[in-house]
Amino acid sequence: MVPIEFLRTTGVTLLHMVTQQPERIDSMVLIGAASYESAGGREIARSIDWNNIPEDQMRQFREVHKHGDRQIIALLELSKTGADDYESTAFTPPYLSTIKTNTLIVLGERDRRVPISIALEMYKAIPNSSLWIVPNGGHVPIRNFYEENFIEVTEAFLLGQMTPRRDKNID
Repeated sequence: MVPIEFLRTTGVTLLHMVTQQPERIDSMVLIGAASYESAGGREIARSIDWNNIPEDQMRQFREVHKHGDRQIIALLELSKTGADDYESTAFTPPYLSTIKTNTLIVLGERDRRVPISIALEMYKAIPNSSLWIVPNGGHVPIRNFYEENFIEVTEAFLLGQMTPRRDKNID
């Protein structure tokens, strides 16, 4: 069974906000967010089946989504229908380069939905960005083992203790 996370929707929402109303956001943290949906990510989204989510994952969802199973089902359906949406997540590098907001991009090294290549592309394109690839992390790697590290890194970023690299020639 493929793990499912919902923060992707939040990341896409932030990208829309920061490109349409940049004055509203001073800093943002994109966790497992993609500037566009990869073919693998679309396949994972299409395979979502409410009836086959493991109970431990449902328990985690219920902790985060306070409106119960109805909210979880709605978000699952939103993610599933998003698999065929080619417009809402079409942020090209030139478009991303217009973002002036301080941005921390967080991605798990083993994220099956968002490839590292997309995170690198976003990092190179967004001028004031920092990138944290979480070793061995999956999609949205901020819980359990990584939670303390996430808090430390995010706090350092938000307090301005992380300086974005100006030279982003990474291959």
